[in-house]
Amino acid sequence: MGRYYVAPRFLYDLLVLRRDTRRKRSELVAMQEKRLRAIVRHAYTTVPFYHRLLDTHNIKPTEIRTVDDLEKLPMVTKREVQENLGDMVSRQARVSECIEQKTSGSTGIPLTIFKDRNALDFQHAVSFRQSLECGERLRDKIAQVRWAGSASVPRSTRKPFYEHLGFLRNTWVLADQFSLEGIVDFLNLYKPDVIVSYPGILQMVAEGAGSKIRPRLVFSTGEILSKRARALISEFFGARVIDSYGCVEAGDVAWECPQGHGRYHVNIDSLIVEFVRGGENVAAGEDGEIVLTNLFNYAMPLIRYRIGDVGSPSGEECSCGRTLPLMRSLRGRSNDFVVLPDGRKLSPWFFWNMIDLTGVSEFRIVQEKRDVIRVWLKVAGRYGKEQAERSAAGLRSVFGDEVNTMIEIVDELSQDHSGKLRSVISNVSG
Repeated sequence: MGRYYVAPRFLYDLLVLRRDTRRKRSELVAMQEKRLRAIVRHAYTTVPFYHRLLDTHNIKPTEIRTVDDLEKLPMVTKREVQENLGDMVSRQARVSECIEQKTSGSTGIPLTIFKDRNALDFQHAVSFRQSLECGERLRDKIAQVRWAGSASVPRSTRKPFYEHLGFLRNTWVLADQFSLEGIVDFLNLYKPDVIVSYPGILQMVAEGAGSKIRPRLVFSTGEILSKRARALISEFFGARVIDSYGCVEAGDVAWECPQGHGRYHVNIDSLIVEFVRGGENVAAGEDGEIVLTNLFNYAMPLIRYRIGDVGSPSGEECSCGRTLPLMRSLRGRSNDFVVLPDGRKLSPWFFWNMIDLTGVSEFRIVQEKRDVIRVWLKVAGRYGKEQAERSAAGLRSVFGDEVNTMIEIVDELSQDHSGKLRSVISNVSG
């Protein structure tokens, strides 16, 4: 869940998006497919990568008219995006005016994504829709506990005018710059109405001691929210925990409503979500690889993009009355906690951005023992000694000098049984 500034276009988008939640499903699909035809036509005309892709497979952009027609197109991998970045950006985009965002690399493959201002405004409106639909209020004090490299963290420290008037008051806590005790102390002092953070950090706060805050809402994002973590966080804060699923590449993908119970409304007015196995879309209730088509980012279109997660569509309707379709909870992003010699557990959000990923195509952090952590890097070119030393020093600043942190360059990284790369693996029990 990102945050936003108020502009006329943003307010208009937000009004329309909130109306979308109650539109007839047929109207939503018609809107979605109209946007699909527009983005495919734009990508073929202005994006070299997609022009080549369609020509290579003898597909004309006019052949892609419905969601079902997408099956004619090959899926695009993270590796392809990484290796063809220059050709993924539209020739009509002014790159110097775009916002450059970095993915977290939670699958071990970091990416750069470009978005123009129109795309960001729309993405922020989609995010804010969820917040309002789930009970956030304009006067709420909101604590955003994020890591410094998150694409959600604003680039400027200047607060927009409406925050000075007491609306949409977001305060940002950069988790990798604070100790756990520092985060708890801040939350106790700030007393937020709403907390937005990652399940790993929320769980660490809940398992720690000394927090006295009682927010009305807790929004979880960025990682899988397990049943155990949800129960622990909800009991500790005395608040409803609402989960969302999103990514840097496409913004918010799906979100729980208060009546969701583990089901997520899919934002089909901003993207297309396919669940694919064996090259075909799965039936309701079956697991499939999540494949995304972003319908609003014209600076860097992503069509049939393999995000690397697994989920399942739901054929059910939500009792809340919202007509956005449902998906079941995510089955991916399974990164482990690292257990330090003193018994502390660290979520990956605390440390993986300490690695200098310049020139790195894949990475993995493996904890072999409590005091031994090995970092494997697959690099596209030369990974300099200074980079390795900088990465090791950054990790030691988090893990402590008692942990022997080693960085190794490798030719390949293996996948787990599900076919996914895992970026953090701990062989130590907590």
